[in-house]
Amino acid sequence: MNKITYLLLMLAVVIVLPAGVYKSAGPPGCHAGEPPNYFDCTSCHSDFAINTGNANVLVDVGGADTGYIPGKTYNITVSVKKTGMLAAGFQFIALQDNNVNISPGSITLIQPSRTQKVDAGNPHLQGCGLLQKVWVEHTYQGITSNALGESVWKFDWKAPDNYVGNITFYTAALESNYNGDELGDYVYTKRISSPHVTTNINPLNDPLADVVLSPNPASSKMYIKTGVKGVQKIELLNVQGKLIRQFGNFLQSANTEITLDLNGINSGVYFVVLQGNEAITTRKIVIQN
Repeated sequence: MNKITYLLLMLAVVIVLPAGVYKSAGPPGCHAGEPPNYFDCTSCHSDFAINTGNANVLVDVGGADTGYIPGKTYNITVSVKKTGMLAAGFQFIALQDNNVNISPGSITLIQPSRTQKVDAGNPHLQGCGLLQKVWVEHTYQGITSNALGESVWKFDWKAPDNYVGNITFYTAALESNYNGDELGDYVYTKRISSPHVTTNINPLNDPLADVVLSPNPASSKMYIKTGVKGVQKIELLNVQGKLIRQFGNFLQSANTEITLDLNGINSGVYFVVLQGNEAITTRKIVIQN
């Protein structure tokens, strides 16, 4: 068989593939709504503006949204649900805030028939730079929804063994009408920030384990109570991990309340990071003005 005949046969194979099969096998990398380009599924499925559909899209990062502990494994769940929906898809990536060319930690597939990785072993990139990034996305077998119109994907993310700064999880999800092309589909994006949480002792003996923050949600003031001495610094971070306010040093007696002044801070979700003599702990709070 000469080279020309071989090339024609390869083209024939491509031509007879059913419409949508290649894309349904998972989008190329760099389409989870992440920086630097913030591409998502609307690059192809562009009939509707982003996040204008009414499907219920859930990204559960297994508790990492309150802060990651180095070396800990978190079970990640992504789901899209809408009555009558026949198919859906997704792409997910974790990136370091201080270097968006790196996917920190590691991914383990626990549903290999429904999920796959885009990485050095499966460089489905189409011009996207791999660098040190790893995406998770659906497979062709993983697009179909169950009888309730729900598609669910699960996988594990192990946090890096050492502190690498704040990490953000980016997800793009697709609600498909399963018509074999890219028309009539809705696209959704989610972004979840995970600050660093360190404890270098057994959590049962953590001197900050009994921290109580109230009220939560709060408006102008929040009170922090812990039964031990030694809270040295308190910081307020937004969901992107940016420092909003530092509250200084506190050398309180046991069972003494610390008052945080929240005046001038916009409504939203934040993280309070408390640093003690032996540990650092993080709590999620809501500010409502």
